Amino acid sequence: MKKGDSYIFSADVIRALAIVGVVVIHTANSVYERPDFFGGISWWLAIIIDSASRICIPLFIMISGFLLLKKNEKFSITFKRIINRLLIPLVFWTVLIYVTSNLKTAYTVFSLDFLLRFFSGNVYYFYFLTILIGLYFISPLLSSYLRHENLERIKKMVIFFILAGLAETGMEYLVKNCAIENSFTKWVPYTGIFLFGYLIGTDKWKIKSSKLVKWGYFLGLTATIILNYVYYSYGSVKILRTLPNACLSQYSDHYLSFNVVLMSLTAFVFLINFDYKSIKNTIWEKIIYTIARASFGIYLVNLLVVNFWDKWLHLDVDSVRIPLWSYVIVKMVSVFVLSFLITILLKKTPIVKRVMGEDK
Repeated sequence: MKKGDSYIFSADVIRALAIVGVVVIHTANSVYERPDFFGGISWWLAIIIDSASRICIPLFIMISGFLLLKKNEKFSITFKRIINRLLIPLVFWTVLIYVTSNLKTAYTVFSLDFLLRFFSGNVYYFYFLTILIGLYFISPLLSSYLRHENLERIKKMVIFFILAGLAETGMEYLVKNCAIENSFTKWVPYTGIFLFGYLIGTDKWKIKSSKLVKWGYFLGLTATIILNYVYYSYGSVKILRTLPNACLSQYSDHYLSFNVVLMSLTAFVFLINFDYKSIKNTIWEKIIYTIARASFGIYLVNLLVVNFWDKWLHLDVDSVRIPLWSYVIVKMVSVFVLSFLITILLKKTPIVKRVMGEDK
């Protein structure tokens, strides 16, 4: 393992856990979204691990804020990173998914309507990349501000941005009217947690109460599970008929819902500050390091692997004859391993590795 002096193991732990969470979300939904499975042991297994995994995108955003905002680099360097790390993969994988899903009309990728997808933010699950592009773009300005502003004012600003993101998201569901978003504004509600990652990671904001952190995470996770139960019980047994419409997802699963944000912030505080003595210098450190290096690639390919698993291998939940709970576990592990192996292969292939976010 090649590690520089600035290597931070806790950052790799966060990346590894976050990408596992992404795969869990994209695989467990084949069970917990089914009304006919509602309330069973396997359904509870799926909904609990899905609820716990909802911190994945906020974790990625916070670790990006920590690693990026502490750098004092020119905008030209940041812009180059945006192109190589984010924009090239965004364009390639969006086109690939569209073409493979619309073989008969694949030629429309050259149309103006398809081009407008990249401005409207209609880029499948790669909306996360549009969020990062916006945050990366503004990061040199934020970094300069953070170096020169009073710490207490910075904390107040971060709290304001977090609350603003929560309020904007909550309002969408309250009035049942999703905000009109595009690729130029999608990142704005996530600015608070992006900045929070920097303050916690650099130890400028010290949260000393471990009980507060643990209770915050427990309350956030519990609220997420309960709210998910309420939402899916509405779809199954209709105990509640006034739930708001979904925007990105139902409110209980939204990355900027109060319950997920509470769970994410406290999880980040715990994970970034944990000492990990028990797993350092062991095989687990090597595994985590390797998964963290492949995390971005796994994010890019995992849903393609899910589709291949379901449609081409005919291993969807209705086609296999094994206990449902074991199907949940087997599918998660299999999709993760296949996505990891594909990522490693592509990252070692000249030219092709550019679409995996590699600079060279």
